[in-house]
Amino acid sequence: RKRAVRTRDYKYIFAPSEAAAKCQYCNCIHGEVKELYDLRKDPQEVENILNDEKERGKELKNKFLNWSRKLKQEKLERERIREKIGKLKKLGKI
Repeated sequence: RKRAVRTRDYKYIFAPSEAAAKCQYCNCIHGEVKELYDLRKDPQEVENILNDEKERGKELKNKFLNWSRKLKQEKLERERIREKIGKLKKLGKI
C-alpha cells in the first residue's frame, strides 16, 4: 500500500499513514514510512537519504500527488461523459 515516484536519479517511497505502511502478511513496516534513495549512488536502495534531502522528498511527493489528482480528475470526466451518453441514448438522440 505504499506509493512511489521515480525519476532517473531518485526514488521516493511513502505510505499515506503508518498503518498503511504495515505489511499485510506480517504486520511489520519494511523500510520506513517515507524513503528517498539516490539511485545513482545507491541502486540497491539501502541508504534512506530523506533526512538529508527533505526538499527533494517534498518535491517528488508533490509530483506524485499532482499526477494522482490529475488521474482522478480524468476518471471523473470520463464518468460524466459516459453518463451524458447514457442519457442521450435513453432519449433516442444517439
